[in-house]
Amino acid sequence: MNHKHGDDESKKMHCIEKKRKGKVYLLYSKVEKSGSQIINMSSNNINAKKNVYVPIGKFDISQEHIHTDALGPCLCVLLHFVFNGQILCFMEHYSFDMDENKMSRKQVLESFLIRICKYLKRKIGSGSIKPNKKCTKLSEARLVIAGGDINEGALVKNAFTLLNNNSSINFLRLKANSDELYLYQLLLNNTIIFKSITRNLFDYEEAIGKFDKLIYKTDIDLFFFTAIETSTRMDFPSLSVHYNCLTKQLTMKIRWSSSSGKFSLASMIINIQSPSTQYYWIINQTKIDQFKLRATLREKERLSEALRLIPANALFIP
Repeated sequence: MNHKHGDDESKKMHCIEKKRKGKVYLLYSKVEKSGSQIINMSSNNINAKKNVYVPIGKFDISQEHIHTDALGPCLCVLLHFVFNGQILCFMEHYSFDMDENKMSRKQVLESFLIRICKYLKRKIGSGSIKPNKKCTKLSEARLVIAGGDINEGALVKNAFTLLNNNSSINFLRLKANSDELYLYQLLLNNTIIFKSITRNLFDYEEAIGKFDKLIYKTDIDLFFFTAIETSTRMDFPSLSVHYNCLTKQLTMKIRWSSSSGKFSLASMIINIQSPSTQYYWIINQTKIDQFKLRATLREKERLSEALRLIPANALFIP
């Protein structure tokens, strides 16, 4: 049988641009001829942005760099993964819209696995993240949990430590062969949890946001205060999280902000592909010393409290 020139090529690559629901997908189709059998291998490239900022209460994906900031009591949920051969990352700035206080550790973890799968599939446009005969789907997943109040964030972080526990869990809401159960299996011993570096203000500290000077008076069992109104308030530092999924480099900074100055109190740069049992914050002593020269007495006191919250080892261990 005679063939036209080019018909006997063993491999052909085609690139077809498709539009679906307002998003552009690149479909790469590899056609291989082996005797009379033709094998068609295809994968969708997700058209994700390269530089993505995630505001409070939101979630997104990126094909390179993703970041969020102002993490006080909120948590950062960061997922590195490969989808059909494409390196991507997912991030949520979680603002505690679930009531975890009424849940067990297992229930909290279960709820987050369902939540992550739901939001992730909404961004990648996939019916399922599990592999099948045609493509690998989601693989090489690694999870990072950071931020949160030292007290309120503890329950959620304790729940995520179950992913680093080798004992099996009998989930009630995760069905057999489900995407959520598949994600759970991928994240086993592939999760890094960082200790909180900040705390919420107490009620009386919140009041200082409106009342600068509190004068307490007691009369037997009666306790009350009078105050002089002002506009000052002093929060504890917040956390910023930057991640590059191509280099797997995670950069976190503890950011101080008050009327006398704004600066990075401490920082940490790690590669999440190389997990460790110890992670250390690098204290920015030069900036701290410079700030102390112009800081008020109250700012110096709060700064000392903030520095005491920075752990010697940043890894969260229950």
